[in-house]
Parts: sequence; C-alpha cells; structure tokens
Amino acid sequence: MTRHRSVRRRWRVLAAALCAGLFASLFAASASASGDFPDDVLGKNQRLAAPVDTVWSGHPVGFALVTTQTFQLAAYYNGVDRHITLAARDLDSDTWFRTTLSDTRAVGWDSHNYLAMKIDSAGYVHLSGNMHYSNTMIYYRSAQPMTAAAQMSAGFMQRVASVLNPAQETRLTYPTFLTGPNGEFLFSYRNHSDDSLKAGSLYLARYDAATRTFSSATGGPALFSWSGAYSAYPECVAHGGYLHCFFMWRGLTDKGDIGLAEDNYRLSYMRTADLANWTDAFGRSLALPVTPATTLTTVDDIPRKGGLANGQPALSFDRNGVPMLAYHKYDAGGKSQIHVARPVAATGAWRSVQLTRSVSRWQFSGGGTISSEANKADNSFATDDPLDGVSTVDVQIETSNGKDPSSGPYIIDDTTLTPLFSPPGSTLIYTAPNTPLCVSGPATGDSNDSASTYQTPEPTPAKMLVRRSPIVYPPPVEVHNYPVLSRLHYYLRWETLPSNGDKIRETQDGVEILPPASDLLLYRTACEFPRPTASGRVAPTVNAGNEVLGFMFKPSAATLSGSMTRRADAGAFGDHLVSTAGYAPANVASWTFDIASGQKGDYALGGAAFAQSANDDSFYVQIDGGPLLDWHLTGRNVWNYEPVSAGPTHAATAFALSGDATHTLRVYAREPGAKLEYLWLSKVGRNKLPPSYGASEIADGFVETPDIRAVSGHAVGLPQGSAANTGVASYRLPVPVRGCYALLGRTQAPNPSADSFYLSYQRPQDSAYAPAQTWNLPNGAEWTWRTAQGGDNLLLEPGALALKLAGRESGARLDAFMLMFKRPVGAGGACD
Repeated sequence: MTRHRSVRRRWRVLAAALCAGLFASLFAASASASGDFPDDVLGKNQRLAAPVDTVWSGHPVGFALVTTQTFQLAAYYNGVDRHITLAARDLDSDTWFRTTLSDTRAVGWDSHNYLAMKIDSAGYVHLSGNMHYSNTMIYYRSAQPMTAAAQMSAGFMQRVASVLNPAQETRLTYPTFLTGPNGEFLFSYRNHSDDSLKAGSLYLARYDAATRTFSSATGGPALFSWSGAYSAYPECVAHGGYLHCFFMWRGLTDKGDIGLAEDNYRLSYMRTADLANWTDAFGRSLALPVTPATTLTTVDDIPRKGGLANGQPALSFDRNGVPMLAYHKYDAGGKSQIHVARPVAATGAWRSVQLTRSVSRWQFSGGGTISSEANKADNSFATDDPLDGVSTVDVQIETSNGKDPSSGPYIIDDTTLTPLFSPPGSTLIYTAPNTPLCVSGPATGDSNDSASTYQTPEPTPAKMLVRRSPIVYPPPVEVHNYPVLSRLHYYLRWETLPSNGDKIRETQDGVEILPPASDLLLYRTACEFPRPTASGRVAPTVNAGNEVLGFMFKPSAATLSGSMTRRADAGAFGDHLVSTAGYAPANVASWTFDIASGQKGDYALGGAAFAQSANDDSFYVQIDGGPLLDWHLTGRNVWNYEPVSAGPTHAATAFALSGDATHTLRVYAREPGAKLEYLWLSKVGRNKLPPSYGASEIADGFVETPDIRAVSGHAVGLPQGSAANTGVASYRLPVPVRGCYALLGRTQAPNPSADSFYLSYQRPQDSAYAPAQTWNLPNGAEWTWRTAQGGDNLLLEPGALALKLAGRESGARLDAFMLMFKRPVGAGGACD
C-alpha cells in the first residue's frame, strides 16, 4: 500500500553521490483569474516548434524545468560557452526570454553538476547548481517576484553570496531544494572542511520568504558531520507531518583514500516533525549532528563493499505512515539481492526481508558517475492502493548477461514484508484502481533514437544518446504518491554523449573533444477530461479505443448549495470546493453521471484534497442512496491525492453501481475549511480486486469488533475464551472475468491456541459449497495477508465467489478477503 512510486527521480546514470532533489519542487506563483489553466500554444502530445535553446552535449547532466500556472522556466548549460542559462516563456506564447549567468564557472565534464530550481511562496525564483567541489556558493535568486516571462533578462537573477556561513561554504557539493514537514522552504548542501575531503558536514537551511533570509533549520548544528570518512548520502521527503531521511555513509578505501562507490555502508533512517528535534523510527531522540558513530538510526548494517549504492534505495509508507525501504545488497555468495525493511515497534529494530533469489551480480565501483545503461539493480514501489495492506515492489536486475530471472513485480504484505507473489509466476503490477488515468508518457513524435550522426574520434568512439528530464506538472504539487493530475505535463529532451566517468573526453593527442551543441526541446503530453454533457451530466473519460477509464468530477461541473462554494487557489490546478460551515443536508456539491449497461460493477473513488489540521480534514461522501461515508483526509498543508475511505480508521471502500442507470455523487461539508479539488471514479480492475468490506452474515457466536489497524475497520472472530468450533460468517467476492485467481485473507492469530479457522468455498460455477478445510494462520499480534487455505490457484468463472468462515479456535480474527487475478485460464482449460 505504497504512497509513492519512489521518493527519488530516476536517471539513466547512477551518480556515485547524492543526487536527491535534482529537480525542484513546483510551486504556483499565482492563480489564474478563471481558476482554470490557460491555453498553451502547444497542441496535445506535441513539442514546441522552436527549440528552447542549444545546449552542451558532451556529457549527461541534470537540467531543471519548472511550470507555474502562467509561465515556464528552464535552466540548462548553453551550447555556446557552457554557462548556466535560464529561459522563460508565458504559457500562451512560444517566445522564450533568456539570460546567461556568466559570473560563475562553465560546466566541465562532471555529471554531478546538475541544476536545481524552485519558486518560493512570494514568487521569487531560486536557482543553484554546478557545485561539485565548488569553492564558492553558486546560488541565485530573482530580484523581484516573477509574474511574466519578459522579466527574464540580464540582472533579473542576482547572486546570493552565502546561505548560512561563508566559512562553511568553501568546498561545496549537492545543492538540494526540499519541502519541510509543514511546507517549509528548505535548502541543503554538503561542505568538506579541508582539501583531503575526509571530513565535512551537511547543512540544512530554512528560507523565510517574508524576510528573504536563510537560517539554520536545525537551530544551529549541521544535520550530518564526519571525520575520517568521506560523506553521508541522505535522501529526504516530507510525508504525514514528518520529514523522513534515509541515508548511508561512505567510508575510506582500504588504503585510507577518499571512498569510492563500493565504500558505502550502513543504511540508516531518521525523521523530524519540526526540523530541530530528530528521532529514529521509534521516537528515540538523536543528537545533532548525526555522525558515523550514531547507531540508533541503523536500518541494515551493511558493510563496505556490501553492495549498498547511494541513489538506489526507495522509500514508501504503509497505511499508518510506517516507512518501508527497498534496497540492494550482496548475499553471502556475492550475488545481488533486493531487500525490504520496516521498523517493528515490538522489538525496537528494523525487520529486513530478502525478496529476490538472484543469480547475478551488479558490479559497481570507482568514483565519478557510474553508467547504469545495461548494468543495474533497480527497485521501486509501484503506485498502489494505500489502504489495503499490500505493496508492489518492481525489481529489475540486469548485467551484461541480460536480465536476471528474479526481475519482476513482488507483491508483499506491508506488515511482515512476506512476498505473496513473486517472479517468475508474478507478472502483473497491481496498481490502484482509483488513480486518475491519462496520457503521461513520451509525446507523439518523440523517438528514443538520436537524430545525430555525430561520433567521437578514436580512441573510444561514442555516439549521442537521448536524455529527458522527469515529467513536470503545473500545480497542484501532489506529493510523491499518485500521478499528479493536470491537463498539461511537460518535459525537456536533448541529446548528449554518454558519461565518461566525469572525466574530460580527449583525442589520442590530448585535445578536448567538443561535440556539436544539441537542441533543447520542450514537449507537452496531455491529460484531458471531457466537459459535462448538454444535460449537465459528467461524461466518461475514454481511451483511444473508446473504453471507459473513469469519471472526473471537477468543481466547475458541480451543482452547489448551502455553504459549499467554489474558489480559486494558487496551489491548486483549478478551482476547489470548500465549505464555510459544518454538516447540514443543504451544504452539498453534487454531480450526476450515467453508467452504461455493460459497465455495472464495483467502483473506487479517490480525490485531491487539502487539510490544514485535524479540525478541517473531512467530508461526507455519498453515491445515490448509499451510506454517508465519513472521509478523513491524511495529508496536511499540501494538495494530496488519496482514496475515499470510511471513518477515522480509513477503512477501504468501494461502490456497487448498477448499469444502464443515472447516478448521483454528493459531497457534503463536515468540517469547515477542508478543500476538495476533484474526485475520480473508476471501475475496479481485474488484477487486484478490493478487499471485502464485511460479511453478509455473522452468526452463532462470531462477533464483529472495531479495529483501527484493520483495512476494513473491523475484525470478525470468536472472542477469546469463548467456545471453540462455533461461529460462522459469510462473504461474497465479485469475479469480473474468467481466470486463475488467488484468494488472500488478512488475519491475526495471537498464539498457537488461537490460530485457525475452517474455510469453505462455492465457486461461481459450483452448485454447492466444497467441504470445509482447516485454515492454519501465522502467529503474531500483527495483521498479515496470507494465501487462504486452498486459495492459491482458483479457476473462477464470472459471478461471485461465496465463502463461509467458521470458528475453530477462539481469539483468531479475520479482517478482510481479497482476490488477485493471476493469469488467464490455460489452453487445457485449467489453472496449472
């Protein structure tokens, strides 16, 4: 149940150093008067006809792209003198305004010299970069708030001489813009304290937009410091009221020289709610600065040369905000393996589980930028339902011998991290059904092949390769969990030679190779949703094959009454709904929509919402005459996409909607101040059906009790100490298509005397229940998903799978059932 695909943005090359935050968080500078995004001069899935500029093409290095509601900014190294250049355009124009910052060094051949850019809450542009071992701070801020592209001219960007202390800004690396746990504007950088590069600190600064000044975010001390080592490599992300940082250390080589990529060690984690007070995952206080002697933060004490690579781990969170880390390390035989870890409160330590059984080794070593074109070990959390207790970790291990057979999606239980499905049998990634679907890939006409015929002269011929920036979006900034929704998605494309390990490319005669400049192109992909029909109904969003993807409910299409109003917001993509009063039947926004006869079934609902505190974080949601759902939001001070759930336990929810019928969606005010930007309704896919939401019948001693840790919000079973072999609960799970399925159950078994049920099935094609089987459960106080007894390979026809759960031992409890589609039925008509 991951909240984000990954907290980092992936590169085609893996820098042997921290490259977090290479592209700035995006903040709106102003709201358009209409509350909707202005028309862009680009058509759907096209590129701007004129290049942004020509750019340096000698090696890959990160450029920055920022889009607001009215203008767009690109930062890059130009193709004339390799200096930092900024270009700006208004979104309704194809004219670029440029300025070159020539008062700092030109970029060399080091891929660590990326550019980072951010706009503060007052509209000022901030830029930093080209700072790998820089002896001076390279930081620029605009002279005025930016409101139009024509402002981008000579003198508009002004140099900031120092961020915190000039004496601590002499050997600088890794400028990174961050967002704090409460929306703070943060900037971090590393500084080595002497030329040996064996001692240094990493500082975290907070920017005050009102006074236009920086101060130490930690209240004085550095965040990390070290001596007799090379560096700390952190990656940080704000989530759930905390700034979470996972990191590793890089030691020295066996000879005592500065460490190389293979010298990383000890994966670690820490967090803060206020930037000054930091703790480990269990709330134990940490003294700042954190040093290599700080061991409370340890996740996995991987030694030097143990396969720990900076920039490689991925972070996600379960439904309760507990962090999970996926990462690479070598096993005892030296092979590459992917592990997943999470903190366990009962032991005060992290549990780590090996997912893969790889027979390959990702070999990386040395300094500088390490190419990962055909040699990598990658793991990322797929965007998944954040409520159901299951996550997907997508693994790709590749060497010169090809892809390792352990590559593929691993479906894991969030609590125990136990793989429920794994390659080669697992081939599907189970994405959330209520994620807005839209075009977000490379635009039409954007080829992966270079158009250049250039090739470097001997001794090592190299050809141009295509580079793209990560896709960036106009506001709102929806933090790293689901795809950001807007009609307009932008990215930059250019071409460069491959990395040369951060070394200059030279001919055999020692002459620097200067390839021809490359065109920097701007592409836009579109995410478009239909307008309401003439009758005012919300029309379905369809793909190119006219298949229904879902329904988009925007404020502009809603019928409003009472205190429910529509307003503009600089941080939102368009208008949003907000109520000035609490619940009353008249304080409502409503939409009508039609479900066609062939589209009946279970639907999931999610939306983008904003809550400042626990006092303004909920709505009531209802479809037709169904239950009035108490939807409590989880995000704070940020526009956040999340599924519609039921109650403070965030119980998973689905809606059974009939076909050939008109339906009405209603959102009622519950707490004044909660904001809603849009809702997205889509049919539950066949790959992962939603958990069951309760038994249709409970009798003979079974009881249903509330439980905040249960995905359904409650648990079913015999109370501890009651008579055994009594109680029954019935369930019906929809089966949308013929296929081979697995049945999972989320259970809790406190001890060996309370760890079993009886379970019987009636498949859609059967006329009666099969004999009951004993279902033995894993022991433990935690809720865990496990394959149900006899449920690992069920051939099911369309209809409903009927289940009868009977008590065997008191104390055993069931939360929910879930069906997973594994594959179509084989040619022989069996699931084999």
